[in-house]
Amino acid sequence: MIRRAIVLAAHGSSKEPMAVEFTRQLAHQLARVDTMPSVHAAFYLGEPRFCEVLDRIKADSVLVIPLMTSEGYFCDKVLPAELAKNRNYASTALRLTKPIGTDPAMAIAVKSRFLELVKKNNVIPSLTSLILVGHGTARSARSTQSTVRLAELVRRELPGVSVRAAFLDDEPSLEKVAAGVSTTNSIVVPFFIAPGPHATVDIPQRLGLAGEQSDPSTFRKSSRGIRFLCERPMGQWPSFVEMLASFVRRELDKVVQSDRDKKSSMSHCLSNQPCVESSS
Repeated sequence: MIRRAIVLAAHGSSKEPMAVEFTRQLAHQLARVDTMPSVHAAFYLGEPRFCEVLDRIKADSVLVIPLMTSEGYFCDKVLPAELAKNRNYASTALRLTKPIGTDPAMAIAVKSRFLELVKKNNVIPSLTSLILVGHGTARSARSTQSTVRLAELVRRELPGVSVRAAFLDDEPSLEKVAAGVSTTNSIVVPFFIAPGPHATVDIPQRLGLAGEQSDPSTFRKSSRGIRFLCERPMGQWPSFVEMLASFVRRELDKVVQSDRDKKSSMSHCLSNQPCVESSS
């Protein structure tokens, strides 16, 4: 029997231990989902590192899920290169998925959370805008594109609601988008998976919201008089584990089907010599 394992790959942090601990807890939660194989967390900055995680687990087939919001240099270059440093790399059947942030189910999750917050705060959806805040970077257009794409999908799910993408380190900036808000209320969703200062400190400060907030699911009035609700990162939403589990199951199904196809092809070759494997 093939021993399978899941690796949740996160950037991690040497300065924010809660980001590392969050991913470890997420791995524990995912492991408790029915029919799920063993689940492990790995980090670029944290323990275990990408370059050693395959050597620490006992598995023939490993599915790596980037707990990141976008494709780009880190997912395309850094993560694969670090995984290749494992001693067991060559002997492990490895499948690297797209980042969880690119899953179209994210748009459904944002829509559901928006409607939950609107109902909880007793405000009118059409009088409440939504700002999706990504990190963005001038070094990779793909990082920006994933946030813009998600905003487009959410806009389709919420007709009549103003949905805008904004960035902390790219254009349009959060300040510019917030300055253009014409609704009475605005829900601000950080397009981040793990908690950290970007969501809890940077975004509120750049919106002109003073002081700390004990309940992030309520509105606060900015210096401009607009009421903003700064939501938690997506990974902390009640629905996130279920969404992640669905994503993992779909990817596991692809791996299992691929294994079956390879086994069938090999059996065919053995019983029908000669057999030439297709390069397509």
